[in-house]
Amino acid sequence: MSSIHRNAIIVLVLVTLNLFNAPFAGAQDSSAATADAATRIEVDEEADVIRFIVGGEERAVLDADGLHVNGSVEFTGTMTDIQVWPESEVSDAP
Repeated sequence: MSSIHRNAIIVLVLVTLNLFNAPFAGAQDSSAATADAATRIEVDEEADVIRFIVGGEERAVLDADGLHVNGSVEFTGTMTDIQVWPESEVSDAP
């Protein structure tokens, strides 16, 4: 997974989990955490897994199979399965 795709996925999941109010650690770190580390993002590059820890509990995991959320997902609007990855749309553009 490229760092651009990983960063885009992290932003998407952060919006989904409403974590933007948590202060982030240094940009070079492979994790983002609050001062007490109860809320953090853990990137396991060997397993190709991103874990989202909120209040000390693992609330979501992003892996090759998709996003797995332990709890509710709340959103407004419509969620649509477009059946294609955005990369294929960009490469097929005239």
